[in-house]
Amino acid sequence: MTISDQAKTRRVELILPARAQAMGLRTATDAKIAFIRQSSLWWHGTLYYCPLCDQEFQGADLAARHLVARQHPVLRWELAVLPNVEARS
Repeated sequence: MTISDQAKTRRVELILPARAQAMGLRTATDAKIAFIRQSSLWWHGTLYYCPLCDQEFQGADLAARHLVARQHPVLRWELAVLPNVEARS
């Protein structure tokens, strides 16, 4: 087993807070996928949520600052709480 393989096996996926889990997000990877899905409409929101910090942001500017500074997948709250329409299709 190489050092790279050892590092991969030691990696533990972060478990997200209860609010994020209520939206169906269990891991940071889930949050990143949700962010990518809503990225085309991201700037049009008024309320945003960081599932890694369990923190809300009023307005795209504050959310974008957090996203860039922390490299966290900040979600547009209005879209994050809506059911996944694609999953039903």
